Amino acid sequence: MRKNVKLAIKYNNTSVNYDQCGICGCSMEADIPLGLFLCDTHDLVCHKCGKEHAPELVILLDYFNANIKELWSDYEKEGAK
Repeated sequence: MRKNVKLAIKYNNTSVNYDQCGICGCSMEADIPLGLFLCDTHDLVCHKCGKEHAPELVILLDYFNANIKELWSDYEKEGAK
């Protein structure tokens, strides 16, 4: 396990839905619109490595992405009226 890994939640503005984890190299589905990245890079980090190095950020990321999707869905429904 790598030590002193710093992670950050960032806006994921890529159109790529699949990428490789910047820590373990596994193939992963990218979180959109927010993702977990190695700090000071645009290298995505998988949930497994995120939970290992910064579990609190993974919890926040999941919460934010779930709520953003719900809010967007509500917005689209209102716009359709």
